[in-house]
Amino acid sequence: MRPLAGQRPVDTAGADPVEEDPALTNREPRESRSSQLLKGVLDMLLLALIAEQPRYGYEMVQELGRRGLELVSEGSIYPVLGRLEKAGLVEGSFEPSPQGPPRKYYHLRPEGWQVLQHWVDEWRRFARGVTAVLERCAVAGAEPAPAPGSEEPERSETPPPW
Repeated sequence: MRPLAGQRPVDTAGADPVEEDPALTNREPRESRSSQLLKGVLDMLLLALIAEQPRYGYEMVQELGRRGLELVSEGSIYPVLGRLEKAGLVEGSFEPSPQGPPRKYYHLRPEGWQVLQHWVDEWRRFARGVTAVLERCAVAGAEPAPAPGSEEPERSETPPPW
């Protein structure tokens, strides 16, 4: 029987689902995980940068890189900026450039400020929860809980990917 769209095929041979899913193995490049995390917050980060001062696209890429988010490219921010502009959260205006053609600077609108405040509050709550979970598993000397019916937890010399 073929799986429905979006469903994983049923493994009748008993293969390990972790081995089949690159998101759950150490074979996944670190950038891939980071880029997935970044996708979820890029709109908030762009609004935050624009709230500091009006900026043009490439300037935002450079600033995010200076702050440790080197994975961000121009190709990833322009669709997000377009959505933010369409939603009325930012407004773009072309301004002369010291060199080359005019640059499109993005300015935060009052609606954008309100949304940014909401997203920042939401992010802080989420980050506190994630931190609480990770701190409990990262306690010095902590070992994974044994699986039901097993005597000792498996020990791994490989540190977790985070």
